[in-house]
Amino acid sequence: MAEHQLDTEVGSVRESKAVEVVFKALWDRVKKTAEMIESLREERRNLQARVSALEEQVTRLTVELKGKEEDLRKLRDLEAKQVPQVNNSAFTVEEREALKSRIKELLLRINSHL
Repeated sequence: MAEHQLDTEVGSVRESKAVEVVFKALWDRVKKTAEMIESLREERRNLQARVSALEEQVTRLTVELKGKEEDLRKLRDLEAKQVPQVNNSAFTVEEREALKSRIKELLLRINSHL
């Protein structure tokens, strides 16, 4: 009977150590998981800050672009007012063509004399 009691105690000690090992392994996994969660939360905070900064930059650049587009539109309007229109020229289309032909003829005559 003492032998049976000794075997029971030895088995109990083994089971205790096995349970202890399992709990230690579980505790290590829980600890690593908690560390990873904290690391991911920190990374998320950093990414959210970066996203906010980029969104602010996009907003600022959009406003700047709209201003430049408005300036460009004003410059084009001003240029259109200052530069005479081709359609308002002193010559009609036929007159321009006749003038071009006359200039070509003169250039040919000059070239033939040289």
